[in-house]
Amino acid sequence: MRCMGRSMVKYKYATRMLSHCEKSCGDEVVNMPGDNFGKEPFVSSMRDVIQNELMPVAIGSVNGSAVDKARKFVAVLGVSGGCDSMALLHGLMSILKDQNGSLVCESIHYKCEVHVVHFDHRQRGEDSDKDKLFVRNVWKTINQGVHKINFQCFTWGNADDSGATTSYAHFSQESARKWRRSLLQKVLFDECGDRYPGIVLTGHHADDNDETLLLKAIRGAHITSLSGMGSYSQFPSNNTKGAEFTVFGRPLINVRKRGLQRSLSSHLLSWREDASNTSDKYLRNRVRNELIPLLSELAGGDSALQVNKFFGATQDLFSLATYLNILRSGSCI
Repeated sequence: MRCMGRSMVKYKYATRMLSHCEKSCGDEVVNMPGDNFGKEPFVSSMRDVIQNELMPVAIGSVNGSAVDKARKFVAVLGVSGGCDSMALLHGLMSILKDQNGSLVCESIHYKCEVHVVHFDHRQRGEDSDKDKLFVRNVWKTINQGVHKINFQCFTWGNADDSGATTSYAHFSQESARKWRRSLLQKVLFDECGDRYPGIVLTGHHADDNDETLLLKAIRGAHITSLSGMGSYSQFPSNNTKGAEFTVFGRPLINVRKRGLQRSLSSHLLSWREDASNTSDKYLRNRVRNELIPLLSELAGGDSALQVNKFFGATQDLFSLATYLNILRSGSCI
């Protein structure tokens, strides 16, 4: 990854005012959002999804009496250092700043405890190290402010400051996904137990949703399976105490990546760019870098491209056709 965005001279270092700049990511104190950041449209969208869609599910998964006594909510964020995860982190901190450190669900205020989790997959040499340093520096800078957050880093194959090791012999996209999910669940349970409600938040956005749908279509999925990612997924909990399941929330699912990039850049906020995202090694990258831009151009722009709605309408038509066939065959009274 390369470090993207801008930096301001008022912090502990100075750099050229470029929209895309490469920095060492050593002991830098990175720029933080100003008071106007909370007015960005994606932050408003995040707030609505978290408080109106995600929190009711997460709170409903734990014992009601414990929630009533606690009035505390735990948010575990997966932060790679990329554009989407930095937007997720800065967006959540902006929401908490505006709401005095709380999230609100059904008019009840819950003090929010934030845990940032970074995963070092050790697949890109020095760039992986720079990603970790960058996220750590963001965490340190945030903790100079009013709202404190926690930080953990897990490293593939090694026992590190987390004390955890992987149980997978070989690295693959699927094994890495399972590794991240299990550790995010563990961090959430360690902090919540059977005492507090909580949620895992990831930076998946509307472009990721389109990629998932198109990949399913390319691979020949049945029309009934052509559904994208919702605002959350639920995974069974492996713990005997606490919530019955873990909620993985996607508060940016309605936002385009270009919108996130514009918001971060306009507020001089940096992120890391993963060079492997431009490689044709993975089919998802080709869908992202070639197919979606072409579809967007043909549709008339990002705002006109509605992959999710198209497949949703197609499923509705299929369901209607199936129902009419049942009526026609006399199988339904």
